[in-house]
Amino acid sequence: MGKSKKTKSRSRNADETQYLIDCYAALLGSDKAMFRDESLLPANKDTLKRALWGRILEAESKEVRDAYKAAYLFLSSFLSGVGLKGIELSVANIKEWGELSEIMNTELNELKKELEFIEEKAIKREPSAPQTRGQAA
Repeated sequence: MGKSKKTKSRSRNADETQYLIDCYAALLGSDKAMFRDESLLPANKDTLKRALWGRILEAESKEVRDAYKAAYLFLSSFLSGVGLKGIELSVANIKEWGELSEIMNTELNELKKELEFIEEKAIKREPSAPQTRGQAA
């Protein structure tokens, strides 16, 4: 017998999610620009955040979880209107770099808050995780 439609759909979604994460990881390692155009992302930020969120929750080790968390935070360096070449820090573009840095920091703070929420969910999913204040024993 073949797989059910639901199982095939889950498998396809898992493959697509892994593909997005692989493409995003390749993009992160592709150049040294501090700011890159949002259009370079393999999907919109919300889709990538959902994909990374799932990986953070499913991570089998702290090291893997930390890598996904770093990738999550690096989404803040992809901004609208930066251009395909990206922007590195230099004297020639210091003013533009400062303006983009403010935008990135605002988004970075939002992503950090989202990560705190995700981490709370990850802790609750770990059966051997120590109880934190506010959690029932």
